[in-house]
Amino acid sequence: PVEFFVTVTLERGLFAPWVPLSTGGFVRFYDATRQPLLKPIRSPFLREAVMDIDRGRLFFAPEEFPQLAKLQRYWKELQEEYLQLWETHREKFKIFEGQVGWWSFPLKLWGFEISEHFKWAPKAAEAMQNSGVEALTTFSYSVLEPGCHIRPHREHVGTSGIRAHLGLQIPPMCAVRVGANALTWREGQWTLFNGDRSHEVLNASSSPRAVLLIDFGGPVLQPRRWPTWIRESM
Repeated sequence: PVEFFVTVTLERGLFAPWVPLSTGGFVRFYDATRQPLLKPIRSPFLREAVMDIDRGRLFFAPEEFPQLAKLQRYWKELQEEYLQLWETHREKFKIFEGQVGWWSFPLKLWGFEISEHFKWAPKAAEAMQNSGVEALTTFSYSVLEPGCHIRPHREHVGTSGIRAHLGLQIPPMCAVRVGANALTWREGQWTLFNGDRSHEVLNASSSPRAVLLIDFGGPVLQPRRWPTWIRESM
């Protein structure tokens, strides 16, 4: 039978088994001592496995989007700025999607710039304005505190298009799963996935996990249609 392989990443402290596509079942993540990490969820593999960019695509290769290369060259400066910002102005970060332990410092949300944040993160503002990424709708530092587990979810009313994470601070024991597939991040590298598909994220380490989070190719969302949690926090 055809099988999906959930990424084996022993060097990052995570691994997962082969998953029979024909039988469905559960996808599990384990640590190096074979203790389960992510809570398994039932997944309709036949539907999740369709690799069609318009319907069922889960992950994307950075090479498919050469326009991201310019922004990637900023990664070290963005890493330094994030670390300084997290250390000295943590109160500027907002709890994202009401999820305890998930913090965001947005410079752009759903197509609208958050210009009052530019002075606190001038390098990110410069990178965003010079990125050349077409249809860029969200641009944010995104942080998961140690132990944070974001349960399976989809982005707000189908707004994300393609979601891209540029690794800034990546400890071991972290992963993102979309459908039946899962990946770990790498510092200075892109991880791209379909935010409109059910996904979950785990930081099982003792350190924060931080990425530059961007969305592109999705629709603009007027502020009056933003979810309550972000309108209240802004």
